[in-house]
Formats: sequence, C-alpha cells, structure tokens
Amino acid sequence: MAIFAVIAPPDNSTLGSILEAQYANNFLRVWNNQWIISANGTPKDISDKLGVSDGSAGTAMILLVTSYWGRANPDFWQWMSERLSSQVSR
Repeated sequence: MAIFAVIAPPDNSTLGSILEAQYANNFLRVWNNQWIISANGTPKDISDKLGVSDGSAGTAMILLVTSYWGRANPDFWQWMSERLSSQVSR
C-alpha cells in the first residue's frame, strides 16, 4: 500500500465522512480537512473513489507521499512509520 495526503479547503464539509466510509481503518486525520490514507492505487484512483474527480465530494488534492519530515503529534509519526515499514518488509 502507498501513503496519500488528502488536502481539502476549509469549506469542504463532505469529504471527511466520505473518506471515513471508503477507508475506515486506513486513514488518519492530521488537521482540519487534512488526512493521510494508506491504500493501493494512484492519486487519481483515490480521487475517483472519494468523488473528487467528478466533483461530487467537492474540491481536494490527493498527493502521493514518498518521504516525510516535520513536527506533529506523535500518533501521526507512529501511523506513518507502521504503514511505511510494512511496505519495506514485503
């Protein structure tokens, strides 16, 4: 699985519930309207599944995460580490 960042504008109030329904145990809310998900596919596949491509879920950007660094809640780093290490061990 790959890691994707999903970033939506503040006025998109629908994407969060769609994301929860589509990626139940494979996402983490980072900040308001910003999530990371672990899934197979491409950014376009994720966009299609969430309804961003056709506009039904509003506006958002889906980015493939290939590396990361910064300061955030320790739960974020743990989540990322677990999912990225499972990719390496395959």
